[in-house]
Amino acid sequence: MKKLCLLAISYNEENHIKFWIDNHKEFVDEIILVDTGSTDNTIKIAEENGIKVFNYQWEHHFAHAKNFALKCCDAEYHPDWIFFLSPDYWVSKDDMKKIRAAIEIDTVDAYMTRLMYHHNGWFDLENTTTHGGAITRRGQIVLYKNDPAIFYRGKIHESVNISLRDAKKKINYLDITRHHDDASVNKINREIYFDALLAIAQKRENYSIPKLDLLRKKLYEK
Repeated sequence: MKKLCLLAISYNEENHIKFWIDNHKEFVDEIILVDTGSTDNTIKIAEENGIKVFNYQWEHHFAHAKNFALKCCDAEYHPDWIFFLSPDYWVSKDDMKKIRAAIEIDTVDAYMTRLMYHHNGWFDLENTTTHGGAITRRGQIVLYKNDPAIFYRGKIHESVNISLRDAKKKINYLDITRHHDDASVNKINREIYFDALLAIAQKRENYSIPKLDLLRKKLYEK
């Protein structure tokens, strides 16, 4: 069975980090966080939950930070696969099961996935454009083998795509959705929302899209 590491860089993610850990931990073999200078409780919460945290001096260059994280991950754990997912993103438990199955396929080196931005409190997993406040985009690669030939490029909008192409790696599309919530949600509602998500994660329940949609609508009505 292949070893999977959940990896991220962080900065002031105290509202997200506990949910991020609890939601994904049962599906990964290791979680490693590289913090870029948080001034809140991000590091404290991560360490209290058994997460290995490395510190990185921010250089205003995302590829440098993420490549440092890749080196820390390999030195600390030597995983077969890396799932690079920022703490303010999340994946449903059903989709995490798909990831576990996908990494067992040796003929694939990386997977493209779908990213959904949630706006105005709506969930619409079938849509691939803009509709009802949800925007989905395909193509970003965050799930890939732990391989020195795979690394990030780009000061901003960083990606591993160029290194994968140059190394002639095999890329497939994996039908999973990474969720990212609207940053315009006010702080109180955001805390309530992520507390509710955390309760679901801690109960090891899966996510009902209608349930989450109803929760978000109630928050927006306040």
